[in-house]
Amino acid sequence: MIKEIRDSISELNRDRALLYVAKYLNIIDNKLLEPDIVEREILKLIYLVIETVQAKELARSEYLFMNYIPHVEIKEIKSKSEMKIWLKTQIEGILAGLDRNNKDKHPCIQKAIQFIEKNFNQPITLNEVAEYVDMNATYFSYLFKEEMGISYIKYVTEVRINKAKTMLEKGEKVTDVSEQVGYHTYRHFF
Repeated sequence: MIKEIRDSISELNRDRALLYVAKYLNIIDNKLLEPDIVEREILKLIYLVIETVQAKELARSEYLFMNYIPHVEIKEIKSKSEMKIWLKTQIEGILAGLDRNNKDKHPCIQKAIQFIEKNFNQPITLNEVAEYVDMNATYFSYLFKEEMGISYIKYVTEVRINKAKTMLEKGEKVTDVSEQVGYHTYRHFF
């Protein structure tokens, strides 16, 4: 369930993220956990979401999470039902912040990011992505760096590394993971 939430956030799919958060909360409800354990589980999820946003560089996280201290905020809440409402509100707020941040991006960059997310496991060059978004490669490279704060190649590498981390955490073999994230010779993966 956590993976689905992280993936939904990475894809900026608000509805899907909220659906999985609701399912996650139902699982917590069905386990009849003590409030302190519910608090710990909710905080784990919030920090994983923050980590996902920062790792994916989905937003200028230094602004999105400025003065945001979830473990202090949740201490004020005593009941499990209020904690669940708080979590949903926090996730919605993070997604709204991401949405605002990404609406400011050039439409071609948004289209390129979606293309990269879908095709990260293939050898995708800057020229191919520039052509996909109907732009000159040089201008695309410049615009991508301006909008994202990171070069195209670094961004693709980050996407691949983050996908690989998720797969390796599940216990998949390095040789298999390297192929699945676009490194068809596993030695290049290291």
